[in-house]
Amino acid sequence: MRSRWILPLSFMTLAIAFSTQGTTRGQAGGKITANIRYIDPKDGKEESVDFEVKKESPAGIDILTGGGLKTIPPDQIVQVTYRGLPGLTLDQTTKLGIEEENNPAKAAQSYATAATKASGAAKRFLEFRGAQAALKATNAKNGADFEAEADQTAKLLVTVAKNSVTSWEVWPATRAAARLRMELNQFDEAAKLLSGLAATPGLPSNLRYSARLGEVGALIRAGKVAAAKTATEELAKDKDFPRSGEPRQTLAIYQAAVATPEPASADGKPVKPSAAISKIEAAIQAASEPAAKAVGYGILGDIYARHGFPRDAMWSYLWVDVVYPQAKDEQVIAVKRLATVFDGIGEKERAEQYREKLASIR
Repeated sequence: MRSRWILPLSFMTLAIAFSTQGTTRGQAGGKITANIRYIDPKDGKEESVDFEVKKESPAGIDILTGGGLKTIPPDQIVQVTYRGLPGLTLDQTTKLGIEEENNPAKAAQSYATAATKASGAAKRFLEFRGAQAALKATNAKNGADFEAEADQTAKLLVTVAKNSVTSWEVWPATRAAARLRMELNQFDEAAKLLSGLAATPGLPSNLRYSARLGEVGALIRAGKVAAAKTATEELAKDKDFPRSGEPRQTLAIYQAAVATPEPASADGKPVKPSAAISKIEAAIQAASEPAAKAVGYGILGDIYARHGFPRDAMWSYLWVDVVYPQAKDEQVIAVKRLATVFDGIGEKERAEQYREKLASIR
């Protein structure tokens, strides 16, 4: 997934401080302003605003506009640029910003070095930007090079998320770490990360349910169907869980996926789990949201691949990549598995094309 929060640092200074109810940035008693770039959910376009920042929390950034207080949630934030960062000069910030834009791997090292010499507000900022740069560098790699770095980058992101548990960064940092774990086929670890994220105090309910649904998907891919079924039952009984839309449709697909045991082959020959496939296909057809459909086709691809039907798996994964790429985590997994499928059926050139594609869609 190309993470929205991995972007060049603008050449301005930033400010960070803390409060018990969330995080405010800047020197105590000072007026904090910031340029905030975010995705407007109404049209999907990027917007840029300059307002006074009142508070930051897992719910997002509270800004004071002419019309009053407005919260920009963490899943919409692209980049935040504050005025005045204690502990960092403009020259230092500019240098690090240039490095992050042109050489993220070098920038990650520079941020880490600078963080060891900083404290408080500056230290937290440097650690966060260092994780961003490390993720950007890791995302650009493939194959063995990617796997060699992904584990360490995931650990770094988890550390940053723990240090940002009272602020909006906990969402993108944890989601990115979970995606790296999924790419490493460590779905059990991804499920644990998403479960913890869902339990973050102050996280908006829509993001909490998004994390829980991501946890269910990771549990299914980890082979922990019983745990996934328990989770779907808990969500179905939750009176606050959305009654319609993408969350409900995704839950219906997961419910179908855990409802019917898949048959085992007695003689080693492929056995198509028709009953399970039919239920998932019905749930996909009933869904109207692209992201929910992507989840369904990803599950179908996994079932076909697991039972020895690579061509069927290929078509399912292609639905995710070509038709429903809106669910970025699902697209990344589908593209990675398309490379594996094409390798398995002897189409090495296409397999390599999909391996190379991964770096452009993360």
